[in-house]
Amino acid sequence: MWSEYVEVLSRQIKFVREQADVDIRLLPTWAMASQEVGFALDTGSTSDVGIQTASLSDTVHLSSFNIARVSEVLAAAAAAVAQGAL
Repeated sequence: MWSEYVEVLSRQIKFVREQADVDIRLLPTWAMASQEVGFALDTGSTSDVGIQTASLSDTVHLSSFNIARVSEVLAAAAAAVAQGAL
C-alpha cells in the first residue's frame, strides 16, 4: 500500500510548503498505528446456533489501543519544536 501513501504524503507536503507557515508541521502519527496491536471490536449479534458476529473498529484514529504510541510521537515532536529542532 506504500505506493498509494506516497501520493497522499506528497500532496500533504506540497500543501504545507505552499502555506509558508513555520508553525505547520506534519507528524507521522499514522506510522505508529500497528497492525499487531489489538483491535477494538464492535460486538454484533449472536445467532440462534451460537454464531457471534463482530466488526473491527477504526484503529487509524486515536483509540485506547494506539494512544500510547501516538502520544510518544506527539511528545517527541513537541520537545523538538520547543528546542527549535523541528
